[in-house]
Amino acid sequence: MSDSYLFVFSNPTEGNDDEFNSWYETRHVPDVLEVEGVTAAQRYDLAPMTPPEAEGIAAPQAPAHRYLAVYELDRDPDIVMGSFLDRVGSGPDGAERFSRPRGGVDGGMAATRRAESRGTSQVSCAVVGIGRTEYSCRSNRTPLAMAIEACRGAIDDAGLTPADVDGISTFMVNDSAQPITVGWGLGIDELSWANAMYGGGNLVADQIATAAAVIEAGMCRAVLVYRSLNGRSGHRFGTVEGPMLVDQENQFDAASGFLVPPQWFAMWARRHQHDHGSTGEDLGHIAITQRTHAGPNEHALRREPLTMDDYLGARWINEPFRVLDCTSEVDGAVAVLVVGEDLAADTAHDPVWLVGSSNSQSGAGWTQWDDPAAMYARSAGPKIWERTGLGPGDMDVACMYDCFTYTVMATMEGYGFCEKGGVGTFFATGRATYGGDVVVNPHGGLLSEGYIHGLNHHFEAVSQLRNSAGARQVEGAELALVTAGGGPFGGANIYSRQHP
Repeated sequence: MSDSYLFVFSNPTEGNDDEFNSWYETRHVPDVLEVEGVTAAQRYDLAPMTPPEAEGIAAPQAPAHRYLAVYELDRDPDIVMGSFLDRVGSGPDGAERFSRPRGGVDGGMAATRRAESRGTSQVSCAVVGIGRTEYSCRSNRTPLAMAIEACRGAIDDAGLTPADVDGISTFMVNDSAQPITVGWGLGIDELSWANAMYGGGNLVADQIATAAAVIEAGMCRAVLVYRSLNGRSGHRFGTVEGPMLVDQENQFDAASGFLVPPQWFAMWARRHQHDHGSTGEDLGHIAITQRTHAGPNEHALRREPLTMDDYLGARWINEPFRVLDCTSEVDGAVAVLVVGEDLAADTAHDPVWLVGSSNSQSGAGWTQWDDPAAMYARSAGPKIWERTGLGPGDMDVACMYDCFTYTVMATMEGYGFCEKGGVGTFFATGRATYGGDVVVNPHGGLLSEGYIHGLNHHFEAVSQLRNSAGARQVEGAELALVTAGGGPFGGANIYSRQHP
């Protein structure tokens, strides 16, 4: 796996573009590529900086131009970086490297932002607005109408206007609304970037990370990310209707009727029970804890108290799953507004900063991957801790993707909150609730609040870090982990109340 290192060069003097270009193309790139282990270089134009961003540059005014240089390294960075930084740090008068160090990186690395090829890490982007509709079993509305309501709510929450938004992104399976149509409904005549990814909860972390990357690349200043669906009254995930594409693994699964998520996740949960000794009661403790958290959440679909007897007496769906192990399908929409540092200073609420992201996707698919008793978190977890310099013990809130109770079990292990087979005890002894190690899904999660494909986890994380979650507020919350996905597909984002 190769790493990528990003540098921003500035050209603060008007009229010396020719000098800069000549140096960059004829001297700088060839010189850097002579460093053993540096395999590629690419340059991109960026927007000029505003004066507050220009601090630390040896020029009396903001630079007229900036250039993003991306270098790929195919060897151990510790071996390459010494000579690499020496080469990158040299330049002509009027062309200096501009860096904004974050998070205590040492040895000259503060001049870099490291983005590994299997995921991205963000700097200086924040969520400044959140919006949502009511969650219900029958909305009697179109996904488009709900998407517009949620997006307008996020814009209003930020104290901005639709004219400030120049990017919109979503992800979809079954029903949703296209970003360009949502933009038009908001009164936005033109978007600089519109994106619709096909997929489910495995893409939520990617959506947030991609929005930040687009902003950092200079393509947009403000990006709405939304999910809208009639997940209860429309097409439900536990059903298969009409013809389906039978290719790849489906050519084997479809013939056996192995078609829907409860079947896949139940199989993995059973393997976990075999390999690590987990039990149905362990899953029950997760469901009970999250239902307790949902009690004071007026937006939650399921708020009534839940006991272990209630759980064990619930009807089976796919063993070892009872109905209370499964998410609450709802109709509704959620939107979050991601902006760069320049806009973040001028919004209605304190920004909630995105400090890191990770992702892991496997072509092995739902049935062919190598460890059914684990999930994507076995890879995405170590990545996000390495990239941010944080760990599970630093998190105040953990919004763990919970399409099923078992998803929480497997990912709590994968992100390092507890050992294999120890999640049931972790929940039963109060370590996953208020006063414990970390508060897991303080809103009740997808199991009890409702299934908006995981984007409502981001709504909750932002609410907690703003100290605006009301009766379910986690006291002193500063850092939140938000995960997304199942099986070998998924990722995570980390948010901070403090500027990273």
